[in-house]
Amino acid sequence: MNRRLHGYGIHTDLYEQDVEEVDSIRQNAWIGYQRKIVDDLAVSLQFADEYIHVDGKGFSNALLLEPSAYWRFAEWGSIQVKHQIGFINYLLPLLPGPMIDRDGTFHDLGVTVFLDVPKTDLRIRAGYRHRWTFTEGGNGGFFDKDSDTFVIGATHPLPFDITADFSFTRQWDDYNGIGPAAGVGREDRVDFFSILLTRPVIPNVQIYVRYDAVNDESNAGLFDYRQDSIAAGIIWDF
Repeated sequence: MNRRLHGYGIHTDLYEQDVEEVDSIRQNAWIGYQRKIVDDLAVSLQFADEYIHVDGKGFSNALLLEPSAYWRFAEWGSIQVKHQIGFINYLLPLLPGPMIDRDGTFHDLGVTVFLDVPKTDLRIRAGYRHRWTFTEGGNGGFFDKDSDTFVIGATHPLPFDITADFSFTRQWDDYNGIGPAAGVGREDRVDFFSILLTRPVIPNVQIYVRYDAVNDESNAGLFDYRQDSIAAGIIWDF
């Protein structure tokens, strides 16, 4: 069975306390193709574009290419391997200077295992991925980095056609520059926790609400931060 996949998503973040200058709108559009090789093995290729506005101005644009393979090895389990290639252009510069130019590319290689808990509607997952980020700042650019990420999560249906998804992610970022001292590179440990609720409203259209908590601990204290956010949006598959 072969399938063509198309979709569009939009969500907005609106901040309280009169800080509208950081209000943002994120739009995603994607197109893809999935091909079934044998009964339990499928491959897919997806192309996506993500455009972000902040305070009504273009902030960044990213083009993403993602080949992947999905294998159901048992009735209760499956595995996905994927490689994502990204090309990112930041439309608003952070600061002048070539070393802190964040425009660039990344390669993300990952594997995720999915397990269906017998006699329940619970599905759990665990995965690992590694990302190489290369910015136009060149070798030694402040935002060139290697990242290792582990993620665990679970999905379960709720009443009223709502589906809940919970995930926890731990990520280690090893930067080439902006360290706490000369000769010492910046290293971050970032924890992400997310709760996502989705519900279909009409065929091919879903609404969602998501809560995210981020805690970044960096050896360069300037980059330590904690953030809690709530987002809502619409996903349209066509």
